Amino acid sequence: MSLKIRASEKLLHELQRLEAGSYEDCLRGEEGTPHTEDPSQHPYAILNRRKASIVVETRVEAVNLLDSIDNSFDIMANHAIHNSPEDERRIRPMLKSIRRIMTQLQQYLA
Repeated sequence: MSLKIRASEKLLHELQRLEAGSYEDCLRGEEGTPHTEDPSQHPYAILNRRKASIVVETRVEAVNLLDSIDNSFDIMANHAIHNSPEDERRIRPMLKSIRRIMTQLQQYLA
């Protein structure tokens, strides 16, 4: 059974950029170096930006994505707390969306 989660294209793009490098690089608009050589093996390879959705086909994909999103959430939350109020205002809505996605993945895995 697959799971389809709707998400904004902006959020999906931020998650992909964050996973590819440091969040400070992302804020400067710089692309990072991917953590894996093969992009298809990347946990975020299942993000479909054109349709603004995440499609999870297997429990393994769900676990890997949940782990990656959890790490991204921690980095973004830490950045929002320790930087300017305008960064916090920009990041806070994305954190709410990420929390919603994490909840849906956890329910899928339950």
